[in-house]
Amino acid sequence: GREAPSLEITPAPGGGAQNLEDLDRGLGSIALTTASSLSDAVHGRKPFQRRHKRLRVLMNLSELHLHIILQPGIRLKGIADLARLRVSPGEQGFSSTQAFDDLLRAANAPLRAARGRGGIFYFDYPEALRRFELGELDALVWLVGMPNPIVQGIEAKTRSTLAAIPEGTLQRMLAANDGYRRGIIPAASCPRWLGQDLPTLAVSTLLVCTSDCPDADAREIVRTIYESRAELSLMSSVYRRIDLGFALADTV
Repeated sequence: GREAPSLEITPAPGGGAQNLEDLDRGLGSIALTTASSLSDAVHGRKPFQRRHKRLRVLMNLSELHLHIILQPGIRLKGIADLARLRVSPGEQGFSSTQAFDDLLRAANAPLRAARGRGGIFYFDYPEALRRFELGELDALVWLVGMPNPIVQGIEAKTRSTLAAIPEGTLQRMLAANDGYRRGIIPAASCPRWLGQDLPTLAVSTLLVCTSDCPDADAREIVRTIYESRAELSLMSSVYRRIDLGFALADTV
């Protein structure tokens, strides 16, 4: 409203996959999503029922990394072990839950609620954190930017551990979705959890529109965000990554 008064912006809630469906149905003009959700939409993979051919990438906004946070004393022999635990991967319809499903699929683990004491609980991050601290959840599987205050608080206040994604599972995830990339959780960002950098899954958050979005509107949105990146970085450190090279990487 301040930087682009010619545009009328009405924010609406939604996860990465649902936002793309809403765009395609004409319920929005521009949406936030992730590169992995966009790849699923373009190729017509689940959770999408068909290929979405009218989507257009405007810019990269940030990068998210997959964290697998475990209660003290829990060790994974493999990702399939998550199926016997009480896990929260975030809210349904958001990119973190899709990454969790892709993780289980790559490990040949069941996608449904597990047997025994295990189960999948779709809480938002603050509620999942509360239940994790109460001991009601065994694991959190979250896509987050780094550094993330909630994750830093978990590391500082609990005796939790951070689990690795086995190399074979990671490679299968990368092969199955070209929106995913190999990433690193630096040891310096989690010094109590890590003695060395930890390979993990990474994915970019994107600003997306449809092919019929007016070029002038698209330019104005991108210009406003790019020129305001210093201010945005004060609200969230993930936006410090925005420079010309990152903003335009793989957008054409």
